[in-house]
Amino acid sequence: MGLTRLAITRPLAVLMFIVSLVLMGGVAYTRLKVDRFPNISFPAVFVSVAYPGASPTDVEELVAKPLENTVAGLPGIESITSTSSEGFANLNVRFVEGTDTN
Repeated sequence: MGLTRLAITRPLAVLMFIVSLVLMGGVAYTRLKVDRFPNISFPAVFVSVAYPGASPTDVEELVAKPLENTVAGLPGIESITSTSSEGFANLNVRFVEGTDTN
C-alpha cells in the first residue's frame, strides 16, 4: 500500500524515478563491453545427390545407405542423418566441435 499511496500522492517523483531508471539502463547498455554475437561455427557437411526417376526406397538403398556407410568411417562424427525423397537424397553429417571439415 505504501508504494501505491506514494504513486498517487507524488506522481512526479515516481515518474522521475522511472525516467532515471530508464536513462541509467540506456547508459549501461551503451557502455557494456559484451560480445553479443560470438563466433560459433557448427562443423557440418551437407550432401545432396540427385537420382532422377528413382523411388524413395531405391534412393535410400542405392544412394543414401552407401553414402552413410562411407562417411561413417571418418573421425569426429557426432551424427549422420539422411533424407530420401523421389529422385533426391540429402545427407547431413555433423562433427564434434573443433573438427576441421576440410
